[in-house]
Amino acid sequence: MTHPYALKNGDVLMHWSAHSYEQLFSTEKAQYPGHTVVSGFFMLYPAGSQLPTETPARVRFVIGGKVKHVYEIDATTMINLGIYTNQFQVYTRNAVPNRITPNPDIEAIVVLGCGNAINFPSNRTFTRNDGLTIHPCAGFDAFT
Repeated sequence: MTHPYALKNGDVLMHWSAHSYEQLFSTEKAQYPGHTVVSGFFMLYPAGSQLPTETPARVRFVIGGKVKHVYEIDATTMINLGIYTNQFQVYTRNAVPNRITPNPDIEAIVVLGCGNAINFPSNRTFTRNDGLTIHPCAGFDAFT
């Protein structure tokens, strides 16, 4: 993960899981130039990208099948809440294209740090017709 990325209006980060939870602490340690960071793994869908309607193949391979829960950070919502990228860092494995791609499949991490969490309260979830439950982000704990 070597490419810093500043979220902008319309960008969406999605974390796919088979489990339901209300907070995301960390899912992995990631490397970026000279550092190891505690982070959460997401797929980045830049503004204008079509959001997937089923588990992306790359995620399905890692998790071992389809998932039922998507944890979503919508940059537009975060900006409206007054939470923006100076409160968390996003890095991508590959450079993000300057054009809209139909299936971007961009791996990204959000640097969480020890003890910090992203909140996805269950009273904000909704289930789509295809059975996928969406958990919108409601903010962060302990981010500075």
